[in-house]
Amino acid sequence: MTEKILTKILIGDDDVEIVASLSRFLKSPTLEIDIAYTPQDVINNARQKSYDKIVTDLDYTEGGEEGYQVLNQVRELAPVKVLYTSKAYSEKVKERAYKEGATHLIPKSNMSDLIKLLKEERK
Repeated sequence: MTEKILTKILIGDDDVEIVASLSRFLKSPTLEIDIAYTPQDVINNARQKSYDKIVTDLDYTEGGEEGYQVLNQVRELAPVKVLYTSKAYSEKVKERAYKEGATHLIPKSNMSDLIKLLKEERK
């Protein structure tokens, strides 16, 4: 018997290695994972398809903060929005992330917390 997809996740990050690692750790018949490598692709995908969880990096370009734009644009499109960044410990980043619509802020040094959150079933 085939298991039903329980959670649809969109992961946005320009770092191919991080995306590959997350995809590998999240591989499950109950999770549907889509990938986007640019902020605009994250936004476009989120507008075209319904997701339970959206993960975005903060910096898609050197010194960029495109993840804030992503969060703002997908604010109403998914119940869980995660900013996954190495700058998660910055108070300025925390404040702005939640202002722009993040429901979670997870440091890139803590991939295990992100995986745990993404594997949680919808409630």
